[in-house]
Amino acid sequence: MFLFSKVEQLFSYQNRTSITFPLHIHRSIEFVLVTDGILNMYIGGKEYTIPKGHGVFIEPYEPHSFNSKEENEMIIIEVSLDLCESFAAYLTEYSAEDRMVRYSSELFEYLKTLLPMPKSGDLSQTVVKTASAVLTEAFLEHCRFSVRQNGKRDSVFDALRYISENFRNGISVESVAESISVNSDCLSRKFSATVGMTVTEYIRYLRVCHSATLLLNGFSVSDSAFNSGFSSLRTFNRNFKECYGVTPAEFRAK
Repeated sequence: MFLFSKVEQLFSYQNRTSITFPLHIHRSIEFVLVTDGILNMYIGGKEYTIPKGHGVFIEPYEPHSFNSKEENEMIIIEVSLDLCESFAAYLTEYSAEDRMVRYSSELFEYLKTLLPMPKSGDLSQTVVKTASAVLTEAFLEHCRFSVRQNGKRDSVFDALRYISENFRNGISVESVAESISVNSDCLSRKFSATVGMTVTEYIRYLRVCHSATLLLNGFSVSDSAFNSGFSSLRTFNRNFKECYGVTPAEFRAK
């Protein structure tokens, strides 16, 4: 995820290639448009195989992961709930039965005119609102929805949500478990089985990914570390190199 200006904190987009990312959640609505190859995703308990020319959307706080089994390219667009209030309100009453759609070449070309790649300068309020409206309208028109059955959230979902909002702070397995009123050992076992990594590994992974975003946006190594939840530069450098294969300074210089 990238950090942007005040306008772009409400709206972000990026090109990604062959991404693999563990189970996570966002407060925003996320749109993924596959432009080449095939992308595999896990969204809300269901697996999706998304070919070129198709896209999916992910609801706010909906657990999802990326698993690229082959080379692919995609555009990932995150839209704040403030920019698509009607769609967000609709999703409180209805859930998607089939969230994958085939997007038209006209839609793709129009988005390309609105969202230049590579990015150059800030986006205007008009462009952000127009792109948000075009995307939500396309998915509302082509996805099948049904009345939402509000089931009870499980502990892993609650943990993912708490971690996503607090990973920059000094949180631990124990504090996460306490915040959602579950036993830390039980949470650890269930979280590892569901997400594929321990709570501690997941927190560290989010911190490293967030720090990479800061580095790409011109932050210093130390500011990137401390603003991502690391309390030690030595620990930050070691964890970053384990994840990216280079030091933060080398990554920033690329």
